Amino acid sequence: MQLERFQELRQQFSHTRLIVVGDVMLDTYYWGDASRISPEAPVPVVSIDRTEYRPGGAANVAYNLHSLGSEVILAGVAGRDAAGLQLRDTLEQFALPHRLLEDARRPTTEKTRVIAASQHVVRLDRESIRPLDDQLERELISVVGELLPNVNGMILQDYHKGTLTADVIRQLCRLGREHGCPVFVDPKIDNFHLYEGVNLIKPNLTEAEHFCGHHLQSDDDLRKAGDEIRKRLETEAVLITRGPQGMDLFDEDGYHRIPTRARKVADVCGAGDTVISTYSLACLSGATRPEAAELANYSAGAVVEEMGVVPATAEMVEELLRHHAAIS
Repeated sequence: MQLERFQELRQQFSHTRLIVVGDVMLDTYYWGDASRISPEAPVPVVSIDRTEYRPGGAANVAYNLHSLGSEVILAGVAGRDAAGLQLRDTLEQFALPHRLLEDARRPTTEKTRVIAASQHVVRLDRESIRPLDDQLERELISVVGELLPNVNGMILQDYHKGTLTADVIRQLCRLGREHGCPVFVDPKIDNFHLYEGVNLIKPNLTEAEHFCGHHLQSDDDLRKAGDEIRKRLETEAVLITRGPQGMDLFDEDGYHRIPTRARKVADVCGAGDTVISTYSLACLSGATRPEAAELANYSAGAVVEEMGVVPATAEMVEELLRHHAAIS
């Protein structure tokens, strides 16, 4: 993508408003140093220097959109616990508008990472994958229905933690169609088949293989899989992410191969959140689907250079675009 084209699209970002619906999480980081091994067991002893809290899961998608300059509102469910209070406080600190429902029967999903000397030592997860009960389903659907008339697009971020149940997915897709609101989906395997008629579905390679029922070992396998997913789900576009191999876009114009733009990889956590947010925002800002996928690829390339889950910013993307323009 030419820098001038990115700057044209960037000017439209602030005029675009999205709603993100899905599994919200609290990302907790313990940063420190490890200079010795514990005498109690063969594990490192980490001396903690600082603790950080960041929006995670669907909240990280919203954070990416906000950091890129878009207006955004987040909808989801959190527990009635300390992590839930911290998540709400974190969303306020990062100026992320939200409508979080409360479920006293489930813990707030929290991923705690211990990092020493720029290395992940361990990750601790506290979560429940129990589906929402009928009452919370109805409340979430009602909240989204209330917000949809005031947004330009909707992202469904599915981490299979219980928020996007089968009924919620069907009803939100129906509401999207009724309001003429484009729907962009980052799916999980178990619910993949439910996202019929959406504007984009963005599986990773493993999810695409599971949906198609076989390994995708060759370029021909991949092309057939992309076309199969598009036809079976009747989606406008399919974007298959493949890590170091970049990503592959399938739409009405055919197949588009998009190589990775990362210069180095420090941490891949959250890259998928960056892809779906950037693609959706770019499309709604006037980009073609191939342009949106290319820009999403640059955004992902920028965030994987950083340690921990961080959002893409327009400045980060522009710097990476300038770098590749200089060496091409």
